[in-house]
Amino acid sequence: MEEPTRTVDGGVPPVGASDRPPGVGAADTANDSWGPRRGAGAAGALVRTLLQRVRGPVARGALLSVFLTGLGTALAYPVQVFVSRTLGASEYGRYAYVLGIMNVAALVAALDLGGAALRFVGFYNANAEWSLLRGFLRTSRSLVVGLSTFVAVAGAGVIVLLGDRLEPELRTALLAACVLLVPAAVLQLELNLLQGLRRVSETRIPNLLVRPLGFALILFLATYVFRAPRTASSAVLSNAAGTAIALGLSLVYLRRVWPAAARRAPAETRTGEWLRFGGTSLAGSLLYMILSQQSDIIIVGSVVGTTDAGLYSAAAQISTLVLFGVSAITHFASPMIAEYQDRHRAPQLRALVRRFMLLNWAVSLPLVAVLLIGGRLLLRTFGPEFPAAYPVLAVLLVAQTINAAWGTLWGTLLTMTGFQKQGVLIVVAVATLNMAMTMVLTPRFGVIGAAAATCGAVLVRGGLVAWVVHRKMGFWPLWWRARS
Repeated sequence: MEEPTRTVDGGVPPVGASDRPPGVGAADTANDSWGPRRGAGAAGALVRTLLQRVRGPVARGALLSVFLTGLGTALAYPVQVFVSRTLGASEYGRYAYVLGIMNVAALVAALDLGGAALRFVGFYNANAEWSLLRGFLRTSRSLVVGLSTFVAVAGAGVIVLLGDRLEPELRTALLAACVLLVPAAVLQLELNLLQGLRRVSETRIPNLLVRPLGFALILFLATYVFRAPRTASSAVLSNAAGTAIALGLSLVYLRRVWPAAARRAPAETRTGEWLRFGGTSLAGSLLYMILSQQSDIIIVGSVVGTTDAGLYSAAAQISTLVLFGVSAITHFASPMIAEYQDRHRAPQLRALVRRFMLLNWAVSLPLVAVLLIGGRLLLRTFGPEFPAAYPVLAVLLVAQTINAAWGTLWGTLLTMTGFQKQGVLIVVAVATLNMAMTMVLTPRFGVIGAAAATCGAVLVRGGLVAWVVHRKMGFWPLWWRARS
């Protein structure tokens, strides 16, 4: 399960008047567009309403985000294929394992102040609190640069002290990851600062387009032109160079769009408040990371071996393709569901949930079938050793089917209707269960055990969310008729 895209206050803002069809209020939209219609009429009403929503700024931003995310997804897959083909299964596995460790270290080192940026930058900018906006920029940058540098240097020292306890190739790759850690942590902060200002393209382009293109180009030049060793460390250093390029572009973007008044205002700081929020956000991010395949890759690499971690990584990347269409639907679903945050038991909400569930199934299930049929061929694009990961892919596709058809929408339903606390408690419980099952099953059954643990956690999460929806809203979202 992938961590959801953060927005200010943890969700998409409610739809404003500009996002509704002209002359139609919230109640009219609910009664007319989402009444109990059936068959082609219901599908037509859904499509017409989605198209009408494109007129508003929220929907236009969502569409641009979806387009850039789709473009980034289309680019990321061939880049990973190129990396695996260049390195081979063993070195690619080592690369995936080291990168997973680095991602966790970068998140912890930055105290997830990027998450705080989403909350405070948007609030300060909307309320013209320029002194606090400038103070947050200066303080967050200083903390992230300082802490990530400290963690990188301390990590490099620990790796050197471990010496012969680590394989030479793994030790070199881990040292290279220390070089990557600082620009990766700072880039995430800068992107969240841009997102706090609601700059969609400036947030997506550096990370989803420039970074992978720069990474692939530099790795190509290093290994094919200058004949550098085709090792995990070469890939990590190339990734660091691509990340530095993306960071430079994001700094240019932020300088261009940063409010002029915030540059002139004296800096005011509330470091304690920002750190407390960042700490809470960090806890949530770590929980979602446990629920994602990122933690599985680290455990597989530590318990089974880095080559198996590479096979698992390739299968996980293919399985997550199922969620792209669902994420696009969720962008539209979130503001529509938010209109019912004070009418949890409205019949129109049941009809809305039912139709979005059907739309999720229509988007995800055919793609699951295609990936199941063509999974071995897709895995072979990574290299001749990777079709061995097909059983892992099959299990992960089951997990993604559950997540796509039900879980993603249910999580959105709780968040958008004001039941965030219940959602957080479910994430805590399921993350703990997932970690426990992964630690137990992986040593015994290998990569298939890690995949089964993820699948089981997704199923439990879906069941718990469905139970909360039934208790709070009066209906079970498990069936296509969303019956009570």
